[in-house]
Amino acid sequence: MTANFSDVDLQVISKIQYKNGYKPGDEIGYTNINGEWERIGYLYQTIDNRDTGLYTYMVTDRPVSSEADFEQVKSVHVFYRGSEGFLSLITDNAAFKKDWYENDFPTAWQIVNKIKEEYTPQLIDASNVLNESMKQFPNAYFDLDGHSLGGMDGQFALSEVKEPERIRSAVFMNAPGLAPILTPEHMKWTQQVKNRTVQFYDRYDIVQKFGNLELYGLDSHYSDLKTLAMNPRASGYIRNRLLEEQWEKYTRPMDTVGRLVMIDAKRVDFVSQHIYGGQQFDSYGRLLLSNTIQNDDLILKEWRKSVELYDQLYAKGVIKKIAQIRREYQAYSEKSPGGAKIYLDLGVASVLIDGVRALLSDNVQRIHLDLDRMLAQAEEIWAETQAQLVQFAPTLGIMEANAHLSGCGSSYSSVVGPIQEFVDKQKQVLLSLEVEYMELLTSIKNNATELWQTDSNNAARINF
Repeated sequence: MTANFSDVDLQVISKIQYKNGYKPGDEIGYTNINGEWERIGYLYQTIDNRDTGLYTYMVTDRPVSSEADFEQVKSVHVFYRGSEGFLSLITDNAAFKKDWYENDFPTAWQIVNKIKEEYTPQLIDASNVLNESMKQFPNAYFDLDGHSLGGMDGQFALSEVKEPERIRSAVFMNAPGLAPILTPEHMKWTQQVKNRTVQFYDRYDIVQKFGNLELYGLDSHYSDLKTLAMNPRASGYIRNRLLEEQWEKYTRPMDTVGRLVMIDAKRVDFVSQHIYGGQQFDSYGRLLLSNTIQNDDLILKEWRKSVELYDQLYAKGVIKKIAQIRREYQAYSEKSPGGAKIYLDLGVASVLIDGVRALLSDNVQRIHLDLDRMLAQAEEIWAETQAQLVQFAPTLGIMEANAHLSGCGSSYSSVVGPIQEFVDKQKQVLLSLEVEYMELLTSIKNNATELWQTDSNNAARINF
């Protein structure tokens, strides 16, 4: 999964979790908005745990035929499947009961009543599967996908993931929000992947209303609206408008796992609404967003930028270094419990700073090249102008050609000069920003190191 997918591609990718018939080694992918086949990877494993109801696809970037391939895998895409449909009441009654009676209904009750520290078997299983897979593929980053119950599975897995820096992205659709039932420690853990996690919210999807929005600012006006809306003599239009439009003024997104993006949903039937039916796209494959309660366009844009930054840091080896530091943390914490957390934070901060410094240098160099290319193009335009004039007036020499161009108000200084001036000015600004930013990064790193050293010295004095 790359950062160049369209919004409609996200929906198509999410639907992969509901497709059946895959076998280990099968190529998994989708047809993008341009009609081109995009490969996500190869099915490594289908997890169908009948005890918990968890159904998950594990897709790797290359075929895996033996344990020797585990360390070669660079990316793993985890698809958490949602609840079994109502047809399964007949075709697979046991699976239906696992999803609905042992997971969906109990979790919905917990969300409404904000009951924490009680999690269903499937949520726990989803967390275990992710952490075990991370051990199995130690050098891979992970993308998560989940719809409905699968989205809840993914949210809970993120709240207990052992190496959050290896989560590249997470996309959840039509899923209730788990934040009301997660402990403060769980929510604190999800903050480490918040900017790379996005949940798409459909206000007409009844299932998704659990745990995502809350009412606030209730007053007499709200009470009047509620009374009118519940009046059996009110028309369906009035009830719908009051319930779905006016009440929106008194709702706001709750604290969530990741970022909540509210779509500009269309109304369809109850079942279709929950199965991606409310999503609308423009001709470019962009999802129509609400932007009424918050700036949804900006949130989705920031999510994409976070994934792009992750890819850059991964390419620089930063993600791998952070994962290694976290593994070393376990050994360090046994020797120095007091300084272990600061050791971890310092190590991660130092690696991130070094990674950002490397990205900064790369980008500065790229901008320099772009500026030089701009100047070279101006030079080429001037040379081509001279050549064309000489070609059409072969009796003129280059000096005469320049004189005629100057008489027309065109000269090297008027064509190339402004570009040269712009390029020189931008390079000066770039140099100033680079020096300033490098000094800031160095200062942050020095301060963090000093803090860790002070903590270690104090711990040693009291034999801690």
